[in-house]
Amino acid sequence: MKSSIFLSLMAAACQLHAQETPQQQLQQLVKRYTQAQHDFAPERIDALVTRDFFEVSPVGEVDPREKVLGFYLPANKRDASEMEVSEPVAHVFGDSGAIMVRLSGTATVGGEKRSYAFRGGFVAAREDGKWKLVSVQYTGIRPPKPAASSAVAGAAVAPTLVVVGSQDIKVLDTSVRTPDELFKLLAERNVGTIVLKTEESRDYETIGKIIYTAARAGIKIEKVDNR
Repeated sequence: MKSSIFLSLMAAACQLHAQETPQQQLQQLVKRYTQAQHDFAPERIDALVTRDFFEVSPVGEVDPREKVLGFYLPANKRDASEMEVSEPVAHVFGDSGAIMVRLSGTATVGGEKRSYAFRGGFVAAREDGKWKLVSVQYTGIRPPKPAASSAVAGAAVAPTLVVVGSQDIKVLDTSVRTPDELFKLLAERNVGTIVLKTEESRDYETIGKIIYTAARAGIKIEKVDNR
């Protein structure tokens, strides 16, 4: 009896999936991928992407599949709100498809809650009847500017220089050790835009964490200088 009920439920689920349009299937794929990112579940991410998958960060860094999976190891997990997936626009061409969505949420940096938003452009392909992601590119959506007082209206604010070395991070005439300490300081000083400069003996893992956290905290990286 139990087995027949289980089979009936499975059949109903398959029928429901079959009734979804390819565009709806792509939207569900993006939602599952985004949830796996939030949960820092690399095994679930791996099941949703192709073997040659790559990701392009908001500042143009290209990360292959192996690097993406490594970043989302459970040991790297940090507290963050779930991202909302909205405003989908999808196009399907046979077994290939593309979907653009808006990704938004909040993150706490240095004790201060900040909102962030991206445009995510996803490319997908159908393998053995299942949609998988081939690539994704993120573009940051600049947060609205606060209303300026008449005394400072029109005044340009220079970006804050952040220099990443092998041992520390230099910012605002101060040295900090970790990206978390960096963003706590930036929040205390109300910094909204930075220029990221890397020394020759740079730490790529630290740079990646800074780029990721800046994007989620709504801090704009105006330029990356890795000379």
